[in-house]
Amino acid sequence: MRAAIPLLLLCTGFATFMGRLDTNIVGIALPAIADHFTVGAGAAAGLMLYYLLAIAMLTIPLGVLGDRIGFRRLLLAGYALFTLSSLLCGLSGNLPLLICARWLQGAGSAMMLISAYSLIPERLPLNQVGRAMGGLSSAGSVGILIGAPLGGVLIQWLSWRSIFMINLPAGLIAVWLVWRRLPPDDLSDRERAPFDWPGCLLASGCLLLCILGVERLRAAAGTGEAVVLILAGAALLAGFMARQHRAAHPLFDRGFFADLLYRRGLAVQGIMFLAIAGHGFSLPFYLDRVLGLSHQDAGLTLTLFPIGVAAGSTYAGRLADRLRPSSVLRFGAAGNAAVTALFALALHLGAARFIYVYLPVMGMFFGAFLAPSAKLLLAGGRRRQGLATSVFHTVNNVALTFGVAVSALALTWGTGRDHAASHAPSAFLPLYTMLSATCLLAAILAFRNDRKNA
Repeated sequence: MRAAIPLLLLCTGFATFMGRLDTNIVGIALPAIADHFTVGAGAAAGLMLYYLLAIAMLTIPLGVLGDRIGFRRLLLAGYALFTLSSLLCGLSGNLPLLICARWLQGAGSAMMLISAYSLIPERLPLNQVGRAMGGLSSAGSVGILIGAPLGGVLIQWLSWRSIFMINLPAGLIAVWLVWRRLPPDDLSDRERAPFDWPGCLLASGCLLLCILGVERLRAAAGTGEAVVLILAGAALLAGFMARQHRAAHPLFDRGFFADLLYRRGLAVQGIMFLAIAGHGFSLPFYLDRVLGLSHQDAGLTLTLFPIGVAAGSTYAGRLADRLRPSSVLRFGAAGNAAVTALFALALHLGAARFIYVYLPVMGMFFGAFLAPSAKLLLAGGRRRQGLATSVFHTVNNVALTFGVAVSALALTWGTGRDHAASHAPSAFLPLYTMLSATCLLAAILAFRNDRKNA
């Protein structure tokens, strides 16, 4: 069913805006929430970790559900769940309840984002899809840009609870807009292809157990328990891979990952997103604990990163159309490794305010990586476009989830679970040494891919 671009963008743009805004606005609030519940940075990481975990676990099954019940219904349910869970977050009286509410909020965000990116090609003519997708990306970028400064102002003048309550009026408006203005789904010609639910459950269970295992290591709840959880996750991964080989209708075509360059490209993408998750989790604590910035000033400082990303991705996207995308991609990966190593060195030397150079430069290098990587993974080869897009987003979200978990573990090692120690720049040294090594690994794989493709 066709729809006008302004109405469709209004209904779906809310989804990308709210999803991106919420991720960044909660990031800047982590130090305040940790202080309120008298916990360390590692424990507060659960607010980001389980939100991302919900998105990573539900991306593929929710896409299948939307094909069956219609993406307008899924979008409406997503807005409703996101709004309700935001209320629960704002009313939570302890950290475990807040983390549970955040998981529900992640599930609502997954519904919104999947529906938004599916409704555009479903409801618009092909010659209007590109422009509409650009509008969606712009709405998400606005959410990223204003999330940190808005969160800083709200926490500075109200409380951390206000960052969740602000979602209520926006969510209610979005529910009304979709319910009253967006035409119903047309399900008359939908194909109900079989779905590999056992494979999906195995993959989700693998991800959940591995994340819980890393969390138990961070919480010092017993190395034996953590190892058991991680080994159980590895067993489910083996079961998932075996299932994909013998299932009549596997989640992925058997030849989907046959291309070595494609597999290595996905690995580079995942490693870079793992590193960027570590930055997103740790930087608010660095600005708060080490530099002693107010929440408002910390939020404004963090805008240096998305500004750098916007500048880097714009220029890199043009270069990727003129040059080999792999050459631009490896430049971005190598640059990220170098500048993160310099930041780790600055921490070792006590040069805490190097952060004001680091943030925009790191953003530009990460932006230089994003556009050519997306072009290589989404526009190259003869892979099914829908499946390629789903795999692309799933890899990103899984990497972000693991990035937060591993970074929380590294930061806990640096602080020694001592709140006073977290005020020293050296407390962040293990984390940023790890992040530098992670970016270096991505750069090495990118260079190897470039040679293979030569």
